[in-house]
Amino acid sequence: MASYYEALKAELIAGHPGTGVYDVDDQLAADQLNAINRTRNRTLVTGKVVKDAFDGQSAEWAAIGAPARSEVLALTARDDLNPFGVDAMMLQEAVGANAPNTLVALIAYRVEDISRAVEIGYNVISAADVYSARSAT
Repeated sequence: MASYYEALKAELIAGHPGTGVYDVDDQLAADQLNAINRTRNRTLVTGKVVKDAFDGQSAEWAAIGAPARSEVLALTARDDLNPFGVDAMMLQEAVGANAPNTLVALIAYRVEDISRAVEIGYNVISAADVYSARSAT
């Protein structure tokens, strides 16, 4: 556990890259670390996410045409799609301008909102974690 607290202590000393110095109160510092105020790119999305983006967009699904629908269904049969790579380019090419709302939803989904705690490799940080990190030598 020592490295857990050492890394957290280093973060507390360095400060939040967006908001600066962490509060001296352990609970407030934990709250700052757990606040959803950062973003990161998703590295993978599932085919279900792509299919669900068409939910409520039946007109767009019909507008892309049968050949493109087959391409989209083949692509979304996989659960390891790269939202920034070739998979995204293939999907955009297949869908084209006929499904702008779906493309907007998928583009927005490529980025997720996270906390600084998650960004630096933790899940949720408690006041006790902050206290222990600050007390670590």
